[in-house]
Amino acid sequence: RGEVMEAVLPFIERECGPDSKIAVLGFCWGAWVVVHACGEFGEKFACGVSAHPSVHNLVGLRGESEEELLSQIAVPQLVLASKDEPADWKPGGKAEELLQRTSGHLFREFPSMNHGWVPRGDLSDPAVSADVARALEYIKGFLAKHLRVQ
Repeated sequence: RGEVMEAVLPFIERECGPDSKIAVLGFCWGAWVVVHACGEFGEKFACGVSAHPSVHNLVGLRGESEEELLSQIAVPQLVLASKDEPADWKPGGKAEELLQRTSGHLFREFPSMNHGWVPRGDLSDPAVSADVARALEYIKGFLAKHLRVQ
């Protein structure tokens, strides 16, 4: 984790400028990276986006506290949950509750979608295709709201 950020943060500063803030986006286990990046290095990130997050799986494997990780986050988060995510990661769940001490968070559930639908859903299925498009619109809108485009 530290080694990755030691490589990533200088790259961001070099490419975007020392005062720039970017967004971080993660799918499945990538949401764990979003949570860590936004919690530990929140001053470098404007917001985080997690689609069908599996943070709960990785914290268990790594012996971390999901509550402690989420309580460190002070930048807006967009969380898009499928029907397969635990209730804690759906609208009104523990993750949203823990993040409510700061504003700008948005939790949305896609109750008919399987875990992983955004990057690897079957786009030949009209329902999946429609919900992938809807998820991407949420992501685009959230990023447009929280990022300064120069």
